[in-house]
Amino acid sequence: MLENASSVGRAAGVALIDRVPLYVTRLLGMDLIVEGPGDNALKDDYAVLLTDGPVRAAREQAAGRRPAKVLRRTLSISPLGRELWEACRP
Repeated sequence: MLENASSVGRAAGVALIDRVPLYVTRLLGMDLIVEGPGDNALKDDYAVLLTDGPVRAAREQAAGRRPAKVLRRTLSISPLGRELWEACRP
């Protein structure tokens, strides 16, 4: 199962792009970001993410049992995350 796949890593220029799901999981766990509902304005971005290698692999792996459940969500910085950013930004 693949959790927290996101296009945010590419947009941010993350070097280890395959680690983005782990980074997102940790940021969520530390309450630095929050999940919101999916956004229809991002439908093209969601479609592109479905073609990403790890996402395709996870969906193919799940295909033998039952169709993979794809959840579309948004991420935003939390109040705590914003406070940390304000304290640390260059």
